[in-house]
Amino acid sequence: MSGANIAMYRIAGVAIFSLFLFGCGGGGGGGGTAAAPPAAAADTDSDGVDDSSDNCILVFNPAQRDTNGDGHGNFCDPDLDNDCIVTVGAECANGFPSPECEASGTDAAAMIPVFFLAGDFDEDLNGDNIVNFLDLDILFDFDGLPPGPSAMGLCAP
Repeated sequence: MSGANIAMYRIAGVAIFSLFLFGCGGGGGGGGTAAAPPAAAADTDSDGVDDSSDNCILVFNPAQRDTNGDGHGNFCDPDLDNDCIVTVGAECANGFPSPECEASGTDAAAMIPVFFLAGDFDEDLNGDNIVNFLDLDILFDFDGLPPGPSAMGLCAP
């Protein structure tokens, strides 16, 4: 028996139609087996980069900017001392910037020397070419957490 099945799949809100043919192409007339459609690659943050190679899986970052080359994209890597844990510290949470914060050795303290400077710094977490309070806000959001997640980062979740 020959025939066709049409199936509709909805992936990320887009309707995709597939046509499955069976029993086609000369031969014994037996029914063929329709192949399953290929699985769509996961892209959790919808940045156009598959999760399997995304350096910041949960945050939209199509440029995949990773200025320190540790495998974690800047948007999710406020771990500026690369010890796999983001630290703000009470010295910085209570007064940024301050001499006490600067002496604390925390990730927040690492921002002080380049704060309000323009350039492609590791501390420029959001990629707007200036280290400012927007970057500090990202750092505070990660306080006590590892950077990432990333498909290839140095810090395992």
